[in-house]
Amino acid sequence: MRVLTTLSALFLSLALAFIISWQAISSVNFAYPVWYQVLEINKTIAKYGPQNQYRSGFESTTQTQHIQFFAEIAQSIELPLEQVKPALQAIEYSSKEASFNNPLLHDAEVQHLYDVAVLLEHIQMVCYVTLSISVLVFLLLLRRQAMPQTAVGFRVKDVYLIMLFLLLVGLVLVAIIGFETVFYQLHEWVFPAENQWFFYYQESLMTTLMQAPNLFAYIGGLLLSCMLIVQFLTVFVLQRILSRAAKKTGLLTPNKSKNLNPF
Repeated sequence: MRVLTTLSALFLSLALAFIISWQAISSVNFAYPVWYQVLEINKTIAKYGPQNQYRSGFESTTQTQHIQFFAEIAQSIELPLEQVKPALQAIEYSSKEASFNNPLLHDAEVQHLYDVAVLLEHIQMVCYVTLSISVLVFLLLLRRQAMPQTAVGFRVKDVYLIMLFLLLVGLVLVAIIGFETVFYQLHEWVFPAENQWFFYYQESLMTTLMQAPNLFAYIGGLLLSCMLIVQFLTVFVLQRILSRAAKKTGLLTPNKSKNLNPF
């Protein structure tokens, strides 16, 4: 019973942590203004903007515009799928060389960002399904807790030992293989083979604007940090709920509290 309760708490907290953390960092534009300074993206744009094969004059745009462009891209990929491409195609910038506005993204970039939007929708769907199933299992276990002589519980440290193991395995693999190699391999696995996903800085303002893949390492670290915080709080709350249910049924006695020890 403890194994089932522990797994329920693990999956529930992970799904909820991703949903909340993604929304949280998305609401602050993924901290792009901070990473813009840390990575000196302005220098990347100044260097590769003039070399772009499809667009001209992007190097004359300002930091404020760069932050706005990134925000528009980030907001576009979270729209309903039928609205994603039109929203991306509508992003424009002005340059000193032209008297009209230039589309920021060319067709291949728009298609790739649409693929990202599809992937994000699938991830969110999996999280919501996982959350729903985990909540249902947890409620059933909680109901079982109310039955006489039935103790249901888990230890917070068990959940975090599992998470620590998975995190360490992931970090070791990334350290051995290399972040860029892992990043590109994941792209090959999750995106359609017929659609371009790798762009040189000289052919993509999107890549230049994001200093890919460097920016994603920072955003990934921020997302992971937020998830760990939310998960810890969620697991703690779940354990408290089970403990209170045990107290109400009289199961949490000096002799039996050992079985429900949260740590």
